[in-house]
Amino acid sequence: VYWCCGDPSGRIGPYRFLQWQDLSTCGKRKTLSAYRCMMMEIQAKVPRGCWISTPTVQQAREMLQGAIPKLRISDVTPKNRQRRKDQLKWSTALNEIRENRSRSSQDA
Repeated sequence: VYWCCGDPSGRIGPYRFLQWQDLSTCGKRKTLSAYRCMMMEIQAKVPRGCWISTPTVQQAREMLQGAIPKLRISDVTPKNRQRRKDQLKWSTALNEIRENRSRSSQDA
């Protein structure tokens, strides 16, 4: 939601407009880079014609919920437990996507 809508209460615009120069530390820059990678993956999974460039908070949530099932995230954890995709932290989801992406490129 912050990626598309920002934080109106904190007067912060959409995060997608942030540049690395806007952030004060290397850690924050790295987080922005990872966040951008995750959001580009989500944006690619939203069906054509359904992406709204300036959505409301509700529309942003709906786009995310529509993209979650299409993300390359395994259904089970490494310990063979059922994974609840809609409850993952974004950083965990990104790690899964990157791991599955590298696995699929090795198989090809």
